[in-house]
Amino acid sequence: MGTTREALEAALAADPENVALHSAYADLLIEEGDPRGEYIRLELIQEDRNQNAEILSSAALASFEMLLDYEREWLKPLDSKEVRASWVRGWIDELCIFSDSSETNISKLKRCPMNRLLRSLTLFGSKVHSDRVIRILANVPFREVEFNNFNDYADSLIDLLIETGILQRLESLSLMACAITDDGAEMLASSPHVRNLKSLNLDFNYLTPVGFAALAEVGFSIGEQRDNPAWDGGTHAV
Repeated sequence: MGTTREALEAALAADPENVALHSAYADLLIEEGDPRGEYIRLELIQEDRNQNAEILSSAALASFEMLLDYEREWLKPLDSKEVRASWVRGWIDELCIFSDSSETNISKLKRCPMNRLLRSLTLFGSKVHSDRVIRILANVPFREVEFNNFNDYADSLIDLLIETGILQRLESLSLMACAITDDGAEMLASSPHVRNLKSLNLDFNYLTPVGFAALAEVGFSIGEQRDNPAWDGGTHAV
């Protein structure tokens, strides 16, 4: 039988906008002596704009100081030197991984307990073309993702996003300089889940008007493209 903490965390993962759940979770952590409970409480105070300005300022300063003291610990097993994180209600909301996005780094992200409410993930570069890297990501919750300079994958990256079910849950997808071609654009356009995307970016790839037309048919308009002999991609949701 799960603990109260586990039950609250599962409820938060299912309903991350529920302020009452966050408040109850903060109270529980405070009772357990976990400093993240106080951090969450301070963040919730700041969300209430009806508060006295002095109270809001004090809460902002206190939460900033707590993050300086505890962020390295909360990010484990991730190396705080290799990532940049933004926090919302005591959970990682946005995460950028700057070092080579190898299988080891992605595995660390999978094991990071603070990733349960992760909204946005950005990965910069990968020297190793490994299907396993993307398959591990299927077990990391996020709704927005940017792959930057994953050119070793090329069109197979789109195939993996579809196969693993990652595309199905996404609200925003950015594939920057990933060597995507017209074949990849047509593969993406043929997936029924692409229509769920609120934004799509394919800048600095290898698209031609053929790929642009395929994406336009599913609701993504294409602006003027430059800086690529193949007429470099750049799509944004209408």
